Amino acid sequence: MCLFFAVTIPPEVTGGIVTESKKISAPSLCWVAPDNLHFTLRFLGETDKGRVAELISAGQETAEKHHSFLLAIAGAGFFPDEERPRIFWAGVGEGEKKIIFLANNLSATLNKIGFLPEERPFLPHLTVARIKVGAGFGSIPYQKLESWKTRNFNFFSVNEFYLMESLLLSTGVVYKKVHSFSLEVLDGK
Repeated sequence: MCLFFAVTIPPEVTGGIVTESKKISAPSLCWVAPDNLHFTLRFLGETDKGRVAELISAGQETAEKHHSFLLAIAGAGFFPDEERPRIFWAGVGEGEKKIIFLANNLSATLNKIGFLPEERPFLPHLTVARIKVGAGFGSIPYQKLESWKTRNFNFFSVNEFYLMESLLLSTGVVYKKVHSFSLEVLDGK
């Protein structure tokens, strides 16, 4: 099973991203399906199905230490960088410290049960498009993508996170929720 932990994005928030993405067309851009938009907290990769129970326990242990929080989708960038763009992503504004704290706590808990630590520090990002090299990525779409760097899309309340499975189907990648982990809701938010 190819597994990861993630915060999913509610449809009312993904709608704004989809609306803006439809304004930009280029043969090199492959937009991520709205149902697949998420913030990866920790990627695990191929994992033995027999470890799912301990992953659920680790997720629950982490969730018990965290409260719900507001997360704003704001800003954008490219991986690995603007000179060699392969991924176009949206970032976070309000709530950045809280999602980083959640991801780092989850990673620490996973490290204790034998999952290797991440090599890079956690950078919360929402992959919104993949960029095919040499497929006609012109300056007009690039300028439009650049405009996302100063854009605020929306915010939502992070009340839970998920253990997810990545399934490769003939129609593309689909993410399936394996288990949810509720965060304590504060003041009805």
